[in-house]
Amino acid sequence: MRFRLGWASPAALFALALVTGCSTESSGPTAPDPSEVFGGPGFGGDGGVYTMTNAVSGNAVIAFRRAEDGSLASLGSFPTGGAGTGGGVDPLQSQYSLVLDEARRFLFVANAGSDDISVFQVMNDASLRLVDRVASGGDFPISLAVRNHDLFVLNAGDNRVARFQVRSTGGLVARGTISLAAGAAGGSTIAFNATGDRLIVTERDSNRLETIRVNPVTNQIEAPVVSPSSGAVPFGFDVSPGGHVIVTEALGATPSGAISSYRVNSNGTLGTITASANANGGATCWVIVTSAGFAFATNTSSGTLTSASIAADGVITIVSPTAGVTGFGSAPTDLDLSADQRFLYVLEAGSGNLRMYDVSGAILTDRGTTPAGAGLSGMQGVAAF
Repeated sequence: MRFRLGWASPAALFALALVTGCSTESSGPTAPDPSEVFGGPGFGGDGGVYTMTNAVSGNAVIAFRRAEDGSLASLGSFPTGGAGTGGGVDPLQSQYSLVLDEARRFLFVANAGSDDISVFQVMNDASLRLVDRVASGGDFPISLAVRNHDLFVLNAGDNRVARFQVRSTGGLVARGTISLAAGAAGGSTIAFNATGDRLIVTERDSNRLETIRVNPVTNQIEAPVVSPSSGAVPFGFDVSPGGHVIVTEALGATPSGAISSYRVNSNGTLGTITASANANGGATCWVIVTSAGFAFATNTSSGTLTSASIAADGVITIVSPTAGVTGFGSAPTDLDLSADQRFLYVLEAGSGNLRMYDVSGAILTDRGTTPAGAGLSGMQGVAAF
């Protein structure tokens, strides 16, 4: 994250080293062996947790097997074949830089330094097998959204959203691109709404949100619809059980961060429900919402997590600005829940650790950290199941 108002975020202390590379495509994926795929006949684990190095010398996914009690066992690192950017804390300035499909058969990873996307097959022990790597359809891919057999990629460098068909083998087939609306700046995060017929994109620098409808009849992508953000620097978001869009704002309650909620109107605009609820933390940038209607947001510069409740009508109530405390300099960034939602995993970009919490409603119980990589190295993203 890069901010210029009132305080210096951890990211502002570190230079972003960008590398561009030549994207290559694989010769084609092979069909998965059912006995090796996660959940297949040979499955003997409980889940997995993934983050990525985002290294300039070669991006790689750092994989962990999750036990029933939430604890993590290292499975090593798995090269993506592409390049990252390096660069301290949060060089991609996005959420969902690596995502799992709904069936948790495949993990999709953005290689921002080489402008391509890698696909891994999730094996029955939560380890990974690279099955494809394709050009991202634009410049600087940073955020991914997958639904059914479609993968969408937000390319922040040229404000383009690329669409791919996901084959049964995990291979990707390019299906065209669409530009964000004129004036787009600082594209951060892309994800689907609750019904899966609209994509939502946050834009940090233009302080707005865009929705892109995927027509369920024609399957065509329609022109983006722009809505203003409630507060400054809209960043990450998730969708509540009631279908409301819950968005973090790094400077939504200056000098603190904030969380806003929106309804998706029939014309594609976003209507504000709760405007910039004060998270009482610095650099509120990532958020995850549980199926029980509780949200957890990371405050990167203050080393805390804010918890909130999301009512059925989308109204946000802040429960605790210190539901989790990772400590100054730890720089908590991206986060994700286990599939059973009993555990929350948070990437500490400052320390290079993954911190684990037990989840009970809006209450987090700290279970300590697991080393994942080098602190301040540009590590990015969390995907868990």
